[in-house]
Amino acid sequence: MAVIAARKPFNITHFGQALEIDLYIYDFDATKPADPNYTIKKVSFEDGVDETLSINISPFVRDFFDHSGATSDFTIPNGGQQMPANMYLKVDAVVNTVEENHTALDGWLEMGLSTKEGICDFDRPLTGGYVTIKKGSFNTVKYTGFDGTVESYSLSATTNGYLVLKPSLTVVTEPNKTFTMELIGSKTASYTFKVDCPFENDYSYDLGYVNKWGLVEWVGVQGSVARQLNVSSSDFIKAIDKSSKVYNKDGNYSLNVNTGYLSGNTPDFIESIMMSESVWVRSTSQSGKYFENAVNTAIIKSTSTDVKDSRKDKLTNYNFQLELTPSILYG
Repeated sequence: MAVIAARKPFNITHFGQALEIDLYIYDFDATKPADPNYTIKKVSFEDGVDETLSINISPFVRDFFDHSGATSDFTIPNGGQQMPANMYLKVDAVVNTVEENHTALDGWLEMGLSTKEGICDFDRPLTGGYVTIKKGSFNTVKYTGFDGTVESYSLSATTNGYLVLKPSLTVVTEPNKTFTMELIGSKTASYTFKVDCPFENDYSYDLGYVNKWGLVEWVGVQGSVARQLNVSSSDFIKAIDKSSKVYNKDGNYSLNVNTGYLSGNTPDFIESIMMSESVWVRSTSQSGKYFENAVNTAIIKSTSTDVKDSRKDKLTNYNFQLELTPSILYG
């Protein structure tokens, strides 16, 4: 069994004159469908001659991911809870009558059993949100505050292997200080989070994205109270009097957010945000149609950023431009 990283090719290969694949794709906790979702066939170029035949099944698998569960503001217990089943798919491939059983995540790297097991160790702001980890051999999560306060919880059981955690201390923690989250078991991993950013009079947002393993993360980012309204339209010239008329006006709000000043060694974090095809934004501080504690889908409009990959690169502030969707007319 393999974990399919569905953002990159996953090829099923057969040496012969014909390759036929029946694909059964379904949520982790669902029942296998009676009939295949896809039947894909490929034959050798020359009749009667064996050759290596290959079919990439990733594009078919990706149609079935549903990240809507990530936009729910659900309460996560201290020990975490299982990742929603529709973000983690079962893929049964019957290859020339022989069945292969796989699982799939909407990422471009397969998450292996390492000391990292799902998230990277880097300093990052966290005013809200959560991370998803591969539970693996971990059984305990321990939080240590900047003042030495320790809180420890047993990790919840999970059947699909992936666990959602809300890494935050329940004790009062001073702004601009850091705390650590340790995953403990037969392996250990440690991550450092910044409680707040060194900004004043800035509004906090929660930014959700799908990281390189296909797991959903929410992080705290900063942004101005001002939002920019972008309006598009179509202009027409009337033939009868050559006057202009505007049709199809629509508008989207956009806003700029930043990560706050981070230490170096953050390429995984920045890369995942820039590469994510699913992005959400939420603010508990603002009012209006697009907020009021609601989760809004968004598009990362920024197309490039400088990525710092050394711990010697200190206090880098990364900026992103977000466009909120749907539009004003179609919201």
